[in-house]
Amino acid sequence: MFEKLYYFNGSLFSLNNVWHYIASDNLNETSTDFSIPIYIIHGKYDYQVSHTLSKEYFDKIDAPEKAFYTFENSAHSPNMEEPEKFVGIVREIASEN
Repeated sequence: MFEKLYYFNGSLFSLNNVWHYIASDNLNETSTDFSIPIYIIHGKYDYQVSHTLSKEYFDKIDAPEKAFYTFENSAHSPNMEEPEKFVGIVREIASEN
């Protein structure tokens, strides 16, 4: 139960403290070259963040390792909508590194 409260408190904290940076940034111009692995997990039916635009952005990224995971039965929260698949992917990534 506390874990869920911490999750929502953390989300609210991030929204209050980071949103102004996100709203004024264009990742296509400022964030395409990384020296760390990049993994994008995206719900196919996400209407807050376009799947098409996310994939286009992913294709512009230069990173030592990168992967794009599409969750076919999810919208904006694949970690909650398809938790078993999400955990499996996270474990797969962690075991490779």
